[in-house]
Amino acid sequence: MYAVDLEALPWQDASVNTRSMPLHRKVVREGELLPGVGYTSRSLKFGAGADAFTTPRHHHEFAQIRYTLRGSQDFGRGFVLPQGWVSFFPTGAYYGPQRVDSAESFQIQWSPVWVTHQQTMEAIARLQAQGGRFEKGIFSIEDEGGHTKRKDAVNAVWEAVYGRELVIPEPQYSTPIMINPAAFKWRPYLDGLSVKTLGRFSDEDLTLSAIRWDSHRSLELPLGRTQVLLCTEGSFSVNGASYPKHSVVWSDWDESVDVTAPEGTEVLRFEFAELES
Repeated sequence: MYAVDLEALPWQDASVNTRSMPLHRKVVREGELLPGVGYTSRSLKFGAGADAFTTPRHHHEFAQIRYTLRGSQDFGRGFVLPQGWVSFFPTGAYYGPQRVDSAESFQIQWSPVWVTHQQTMEAIARLQAQGGRFEKGIFSIEDEGGHTKRKDAVNAVWEAVYGRELVIPEPQYSTPIMINPAAFKWRPYLDGLSVKTLGRFSDEDLTLSAIRWDSHRSLELPLGRTQVLLCTEGSFSVNGASYPKHSVVWSDWDESVDVTAPEGTEVLRFEFAELES
């Protein structure tokens, strides 16, 4: 189990990144969602005006969940994620050109062939030492013939880490999915709880939902699949410690966690693939 108040984590200067854009970061957690499936969770704070975060249109070999804590995120071609909305970015789905101005986000990214934060920083340094350049989301390098080769910077880092050409899987969904939790209706769930089912996605049965406490009680997150709760209203407690709004709690696949909250607390719940028996 892991729980943390996102607001209490210190911002880190993340100006060295694959996009070479002004950025501040909070690394929330890294690990495995399931054996062999790595992930990174973080909060990001984007610059404003001329320092806004931009990327060209691109896609990845990993999947993503994104939630807008403050401001709005524009992922191009009408895909906008306002404050309080959550999104699912399927593996292989294109998005962009992206522009995020004066916003803060929480995200989880995962893949069976994951690149950790440390591996990313080491790969950037190695590629730069070889004469490569990271500019506005693109990695460029000249070959022996003096010809410039360009590719998406995140994908270039992946290839540097794994030492082979990246082949991105065919997407199961053609576009990112923007979800407005406020537009869904509350329905009875367990005694003292209500639920909004926001979506179930992919053959991994990724499930997104919202939970509301209608009375003070505990909610068990059973073993068998990693679950993450993000508090959007109120507060919750785990193992006797209390956590405010914009805190997260992780219940890993090999454990069971009880989360207690007072009436009025609301959370987003992300349920990842089940452990195969």
